[in-house]
Amino acid sequence: MKDHSMQIEARSTIQTTPTDRGMQFCQNFTIANTATDAKRSAVYFWLEVTEPSFFSLIEWHSFSPASPTHLEPGETRNITLNFDVPSHAAPGIYHYTIAYKSEQNIEKTIRCPLQIEVPLIQRNRIKKTLNFYLDPVTTSDAPYLLKPGQSVTFTLNIENRSSLSDLIYLNCSELPEEWFTIDYRNQDAEPLGIVQPVKGLRLEAQESGEIQFTFHPPIGTLAGNYFPTLQLISMNSPDLLTLDVIYVQVLPDIRLETELIPKVRSIPREFPTFTLKVKNRGNVERKLRIDTRDSEHRFQLVSDHDGMTISPNQETSIVLRAIPRNRWQRPWWGKPLRSTVSFHLIPTDSISDPPYPPQAKLIWLPQPKWVLAALMLLGAGTVFTLLSLLYRFNRQPITTADIVEFSPTKRTYLEGASNAVRLNWTVQNPETLDRLVIAQLNEGAEIQTKAYDFSTSIPKELQAKTDQDNGCRRVDSNQPIQSAPVFWELPLPDLPWFSTLQQPAKYTKVQCQGIPFVSSQAGAFKYKLKLFDKTNAHVPIVEETTETVTVKSTGSSQSPEQAAVFIPRSSEQGRKPEIISFTLNGQDATSQLTHTFTVGSNEAANVVVSWAVQGEEGLQVELLPFTGSVKSQGSITYPIAPGNVKTLTLTARNRAGEQVTQSVDIQVVVADRSLPTRSPISRPVPQPTPGTPSPEVAPEPPEPTDSPTPEPTETPTPEPLPTETPSPQP
Repeated sequence: MKDHSMQIEARSTIQTTPTDRGMQFCQNFTIANTATDAKRSAVYFWLEVTEPSFFSLIEWHSFSPASPTHLEPGETRNITLNFDVPSHAAPGIYHYTIAYKSEQNIEKTIRCPLQIEVPLIQRNRIKKTLNFYLDPVTTSDAPYLLKPGQSVTFTLNIENRSSLSDLIYLNCSELPEEWFTIDYRNQDAEPLGIVQPVKGLRLEAQESGEIQFTFHPPIGTLAGNYFPTLQLISMNSPDLLTLDVIYVQVLPDIRLETELIPKVRSIPREFPTFTLKVKNRGNVERKLRIDTRDSEHRFQLVSDHDGMTISPNQETSIVLRAIPRNRWQRPWWGKPLRSTVSFHLIPTDSISDPPYPPQAKLIWLPQPKWVLAALMLLGAGTVFTLLSLLYRFNRQPITTADIVEFSPTKRTYLEGASNAVRLNWTVQNPETLDRLVIAQLNEGAEIQTKAYDFSTSIPKELQAKTDQDNGCRRVDSNQPIQSAPVFWELPLPDLPWFSTLQQPAKYTKVQCQGIPFVSSQAGAFKYKLKLFDKTNAHVPIVEETTETVTVKSTGSSQSPEQAAVFIPRSSEQGRKPEIISFTLNGQDATSQLTHTFTVGSNEAANVVVSWAVQGEEGLQVELLPFTGSVKSQGSITYPIAPGNVKTLTLTARNRAGEQVTQSVDIQVVVADRSLPTRSPISRPVPQPTPGTPSPEVAPEPPEPTDSPTPEPTETPTPEPLPTETPSPQP
């Protein structure tokens, strides 16, 4: 690879030549083409200045010859660098660099640093015929310090030393016309000696005058040094110029105007934002950063820009958002919280005079009422849930009525009222009972029912005597009821109402023994015990059925199994029996469970019982317990004395054994005696069940009462008193 190199040599001699406009400097240097390979090459050279204060050298310089120049191999060329320094140039040492590169090695630049010294240029005089001086005197080292918005007046005292009158003008081409004012002060020959301004200064021979130059830069003029050149033009010598320079330094103005919008914010009703407008009213560029301070340290103000740069006479805006440091500090009720926020502008430049910080107020409103209400509801719900859990796992058991035992005293009975089926049962928690119903079942269908009112206490007809075993009596139990399983033991506070949560519950029982139930026919039957609660008197809460009980016919030698068989069903299916009507004193008997009639003292109630039944021929109709077999349609009057509840049962049965039954309870009370309350319920009508007809049955014996019960007038059949009759064992 061949070496292509250039060499540059700068001579140390600098030629200085004064000119009419200032001074000329000449700097000489040589460039030699010392390339090994002899080739013609172009050389490029230029002037480089790095300091801003030396940039005027670029305007003053020129090269001779101009760049580029061509060099033959081994040739050396002299280059002259000329500087035309004006008269107003600031004195001092100016540094610069001559750089060049050759065409053969365009990527390599060679630099040679140099310098020149510019002395103080003295005032010029035009052939010593015009002399002047400035007041005040300024230099580059001691400029006039001008505050922003003010002005300074320079006075030029001029003396005409020539023998001719002259008209002199002042010109300043380096400043805008609105920055200065020229005032020519001429002394007129008026007797009063009035000074009048004219366009130009007239000076007679050997006469002196003055010109006032007022420098008034506009508001907002950038701070810095201004060196305008003043030029005097003489009408006698227009080609000759007289120059002088004034040095003025405009001082910096650091005024800032701030505006905060808005001054008050209510959070969260309003958006938590503030807009800070900053306007630079000064004449220097400002660099600032913002710092916010909350007096109560409740809020943090953030913005998208941490710093800002504002040019003179410019305005900028910055948006700040207030964010609560701890949201839980917001008040729930009462007065709002108030905070004062200061916005501090911190200078990041050399200027250390920050403006007064604007301030704003933040009002933190309490929570809305609906939030407080929701929290109160939530708290109440939580407390209720905890109490529910305490009650759930520590509560007393729900005491509802239940059947502990239900069974007959024996499995076989003889037909007849004196041999009624005796039933035993035990009921737990009878306090919640409304009534107790015993039903006789034939192949699953209810053919006969009997109800007892337990809404207030044990019915009078079931209450056991002190000297008898049969009847119902209340028994207290000390054995606690097993409650719901407790998964854990909860520590409860020592409070009266809490202490009852874990106390074991006690219950009562009613034991009934030997309660008679007269069967209207012989056969094999089951008996069902149904309990109805006070809260729902229509649906039984619990039911229990006994084993099969056999009722033998007294006139038959059949076995118990054969006694349960009725007359064989005819091969021809008969029409199903149906009860058309069943009324008491004209009122539907099935409209309520118990019909109550009120009479006076020592009186009886005459109850008119009417019925109508339809079906096939050979239909058997029974009205129990008083009459027995009756016609399919009829009416009868029963005199019933005040006392116990009487149950009246209407039964219709065809030859095929299908039957239908309706029962009603009748109670007669004296007018001045309180009536027992019974909840009306609908009595289910059993479906007819095929079976064999039963033989005639005796009427039910009357219950023991305080007063005798009159018999029906139509069929006065006396009823036998109930007696204990031993029944044969199966």
